[in-house]
Amino acid sequence: MVEQVDTPFRLRGGVEFDTLLSLEGWDDHQLDLEDFWTPDEAGEFEFTVYTDLEDDFNRNDDTLRFTLNILPVGVIQARMENSDRNPVNCRLDWYNLELDPDHVFESFTVYGQGEAALMTGNYRIEVIPDFPYSRLTISLYEVIEGEQSLELLFEHPPVLLVDNDTDSSNAAYYQDALIANNRMFYRWESTLLGNIVDRTDGFHTIVYFTGDRSSETISADDQVELAEHLASGRNLFISGQDISDDLAESQFLTDVLHCRHLADDMDRGVVDGIENDPVMNDMMLLLFGNRGANNQISKSGVSPVGSGITAAEYNDRPNIAAAVRWEEESDGRGVFFAFGFEAISGQGNTTDRDEVMAAILDWFDTPREVPNVFPTLLLPSSIQADIFPNPANGAVTIGFSTPITIPILINVFDMNGRIIRVLAVTRGTTLSWDGRDNYGRPVPSGVYYFNGTYFDGISIGLIGNVIMMR
Repeated sequence: MVEQVDTPFRLRGGVEFDTLLSLEGWDDHQLDLEDFWTPDEAGEFEFTVYTDLEDDFNRNDDTLRFTLNILPVGVIQARMENSDRNPVNCRLDWYNLELDPDHVFESFTVYGQGEAALMTGNYRIEVIPDFPYSRLTISLYEVIEGEQSLELLFEHPPVLLVDNDTDSSNAAYYQDALIANNRMFYRWESTLLGNIVDRTDGFHTIVYFTGDRSSETISADDQVELAEHLASGRNLFISGQDISDDLAESQFLTDVLHCRHLADDMDRGVVDGIENDPVMNDMMLLLFGNRGANNQISKSGVSPVGSGITAAEYNDRPNIAAAVRWEEESDGRGVFFAFGFEAISGQGNTTDRDEVMAAILDWFDTPREVPNVFPTLLLPSSIQADIFPNPANGAVTIGFSTPITIPILINVFDMNGRIIRVLAVTRGTTLSWDGRDNYGRPVPSGVYYFNGTYFDGISIGLIGNVIMMR
């Protein structure tokens, strides 16, 4: 009889055993196993463990047998740099898509350059670089046996998203709108990182929100930094339902945000954009509904002063502004929402958050970047390749006319348009396909097509085809 055994282990190029085995019907029993065992090669290994319990009189079930399938190991040579070719420190979280795509399988930090070994297979990689670079996701990366490289090049993002909210979940509304508009950003969490003094250099635009915060909405240090940011010719979008309440008597409200406080709690849930306004033209915003944060309990009312201009007003309250915009002599521009941007629901035929964010960032002329894992590299629109032998009855080689320097995916299609194999190319001039599908089965006779995509899904186009003869 073979016992049912539940023993956790992790693969790190070898096998690390947790020596506490849970045996069905028995108390947890400590077994004397070696802490580490490393196989000489990949393959299946059978283990037999004999137990000898004094109080167990049935000697027939004292044998435990289990099999481990050891997969090959890939060694990742990682290099992370910015556009000036200076090293960037990054944490890389690897999610094994076959075993458990929702939990980190392995995590390691690269200090500019580094090396790590992982079990072969398909992974999603979450790349978390040091300030000020944006987080990146590689949705599919195949670790193959042997050595391969992962090289990422980072550029300074144009947007600094300052999360000075007491509820971190509201940040998602801003992040989603920035991503939808192809604006790369770094999220600064004030509750964890403190004020933003000396952290705004290099950012074209600051998006600053206070969310559910009702007091100490903008610290004195942050007020000075935001004023200097505008004075240097850069841009600011700031949003929060209690900002003008909290700073009603401050020079920051009048001299920097160019408005004065009128009302603590507007009883209107609809905001109308001013006709022909370059930002809010004819928009209608609903500040309630389950598609937004649904958190507006203290919407403020303001009026513009100085160079401030009313961009939007509360419905049926034509003399009370909900949004003010302005232009500085330095050419810096600003928009202030006296309510929370995160509450915009976009239900019915009203304006949604993505459109509002687009209008503001376009008025700022904030650089628009396609958010892929290699934002600074020129991505070719097509790849020329030679496929040989052709016809073939087994493995074929794809030879690229231009060396691959950016990881790409090669999809193998059959004549019905079904993807039967996905291959990853990290770098080099050739790629081999063994004539098998994703399950390791030889494909039948027929014509097979190859096309390429980047890891973020952007298509490269058709590369070629091969006639398979079995």
